[in-house]
Amino acid sequence: MLQDFLKSFENTDLSKLSLKDLVKLEKTLSLYEATTPLSVQREKINQEYMKRAKKDENLRFSVHEIKTGYKKESWQGGGLPPEQSKLFHKRDLPSDEWDSSCAWKLHLDVVPNRKHPVTKEISDFLIEFGVHHKILDGGDGGKGMTIYTGSYDDTIKLAKIIQEKFGSKIYIPPVYTDQFKEEYAFEPTVYGRFGIGKTHCIYPMKNIGIVGISPFLNILLTFEKTVAKSKKLEQTGITQFFMNYRVPALTISGKKLLTYITHKLYVALYGHYYYGTSLEQFENKFFGNNIPAKNTAERKDWDELAETFVQEAQEKTFFKMFQDRIKGYPALDFTDTNTRLYTSISSKWKQKKQTPDYKEMASDIISKMKREI
Repeated sequence: MLQDFLKSFENTDLSKLSLKDLVKLEKTLSLYEATTPLSVQREKINQEYMKRAKKDENLRFSVHEIKTGYKKESWQGGGLPPEQSKLFHKRDLPSDEWDSSCAWKLHLDVVPNRKHPVTKEISDFLIEFGVHHKILDGGDGGKGMTIYTGSYDDTIKLAKIIQEKFGSKIYIPPVYTDQFKEEYAFEPTVYGRFGIGKTHCIYPMKNIGIVGISPFLNILLTFEKTVAKSKKLEQTGITQFFMNYRVPALTISGKKLLTYITHKLYVALYGHYYYGTSLEQFENKFFGNNIPAKNTAERKDWDELAETFVQEAQEKTFFKMFQDRIKGYPALDFTDTNTRLYTSISSKWKQKKQTPDYKEMASDIISKMKREI
């Protein structure tokens, strides 16, 4: 059977297959992969998906529809009963107090339709938790659900809870999705990034080794001349690159430098809200060996440029404006949630007559939450 499949695969022109047939072929491949390494065939299918994704940003949603029958459908809390709606909007404060665009956010590769059982189960859990989220609604590249978490510490905690409770039900983002290409994997199926204002994840990608930190294009455009002074970037073409999102306009080193400068801007703007308890641990985690080592001449040049950039930014009116946007940030209250969450899970367990494993899992989640606080 396997040999027949491999022979058929070898003689198939993937580019001529309909999306439905490509999905069917991938499903068959996945069945054989459970017992046999088929890296060559997997790579060919991934390459075909990536080619198609360049022409269709909704490709992942179409694949979900073929697999599950659920069409994509946006949702931002509409139609909820009053008591649920109140919980859902619990953390939504006036924009002059807290702005969810100045925050960490998580993305889950789930079927982009709240009627799908798994998507609804996760959404209901987040509503009970009082966490603002949306399904689809402007998402692309596989972002079936967006969860606005806020601070870095809250993001890490919530990502762990989601993975423990729903990880086996959430898809691992395929290579052609934005999550895989641009975002940090907090957990195997929970990806996320930090972005402020109007952002576009175009150069923090896996091919330069840095993901999860979105460039603030408006600011980088404003200070492009400052960046160019480092002579590490080409002065010609920088503006055109940002305006057209043309990757070749900058070198790999230049993209890393600009991401590092953006990071330093976020540090100055938001401090611990952005990077958690330890800046050194944060930089090691997100940058690793993709920035010059400490105490080297090149790292000194990068830090001096970033400092100049931040100093100029602090003189602009936007700086205080963005700082003010998180003053009313309502942190996720894990302590208050413990009892209510456990009661809710236990109640659902009894109603659905599920196995005791579910109850034990709920108890484990609460215990781990208590240890982390």
